[in-house]
Amino acid sequence: MSKLFYPLAILGPVIIRAEVFVQQLWKANLDWDEQLPIALNGERMQLHGFCDESQHAYGACIYIRSTGMDGAIAYRLLTAKSQVVPIQTLSIPRLELSPAVLLSQLYQKVVCWLNMTPEAYFWSDSTITLHWLHNSLGNYSTFVANLVE
Repeated sequence: MSKLFYPLAILGPVIIRAEVFVQQLWKANLDWDEQLPIALNGERMQLHGFCDESQHAYGACIYIRSTGMDGAIAYRLLTAKSQVVPIQTLSIPRLELSPAVLLSQLYQKVVCWLNMTPEAYFWSDSTITLHWLHNSLGNYSTFVANLVE
């Protein structure tokens, strides 16, 4: 955690929670193979990623959902990214695949930043994109096959 460089402090809420958690682990004086006490294992974290597109731009965002030991649920925007649609004309299905790819790249960066892989859910309203992602063995065009991988 001390090696993370984040000049915009976007990850501040996540990093501080991780630092507090590590501090609690040190106070508990646990060995590396001991099971966590229930008091330290009570908070759960999930990532929820959303992506969508329009004729002019597309984007993706990732929210962090945390459940405290008291059952309180909190949602916070972790990061987001958007891009302008390319000048070359893309078909609607190909255009709908682009934000899913952007979300995938954003998720990979977040997992790298967090240095852990929390439970994650991804949301898209494009049924074509969802079909392509769930049926990766299909005979797709080179464009779609490269993006679905």
